[in-house]
Amino acid sequence: MGSYHLDFVQRESAPIGAVLDRLQQRLNPWLGEPRRKVSPRGSTLVYRFSSESPPVVQLRLKIEINTREHFQLHPLQALPFAVDTRWYQGEATIATYAPEELLGTKIRALYQRRKGRDLFDLWHSYELGVLDPAKTVPVFLRYMEAEQHPVSGEIFAENLQSKLNHPGFLSDTPPLLRPGISYDPQKAAYFFSERLLPLMPTPN
Repeated sequence: MGSYHLDFVQRESAPIGAVLDRLQQRLNPWLGEPRRKVSPRGSTLVYRFSSESPPVVQLRLKIEINTREHFQLHPLQALPFAVDTRWYQGEATIATYAPEELLGTKIRALYQRRKGRDLFDLWHSYELGVLDPAKTVPVFLRYMEAEQHPVSGEIFAENLQSKLNHPGFLSDTPPLLRPGISYDPQKAAYFFSERLLPLMPTPN
């Protein structure tokens, strides 16, 4: 089954029901009725449908909206976005976060969950020259402070090492990589330990 995940953040605190209703008005006619879930942490719509082109496979689309965080440390950016397919053509300007904001929350994801793809995203972003450690780590620390869960470099190092000892953390990323991309989680962990951990506070 192919799976696609779209993440959004609610910019201002407000009831989310009307937004979900509007999304369903546009998507349900061609994707069917989704599974809809609303919780204190966020809201999701999960669609399951069949592909139109042979071979027919089952597809899954998950739309997730973070409804609990309504702040950002850096100004939002307006970027052009275009779609050009045989089903639809169009373009728009979308609001998105600065790279250091996106990657700062990616560091948080690496800390809070056990998915090797988070470490890959950070390593690959650094290799591409997108991740600036000096700008990104402070964003992570600020988000953790907002959750009243400050993290030291030592605690994060222990957290990462425990993940590297778990087979699932090491094996979840390779199936997601496109051909031509090589990835070594141990080398990525070394990069993280050398470039990012030293910028985190030491225990008192």
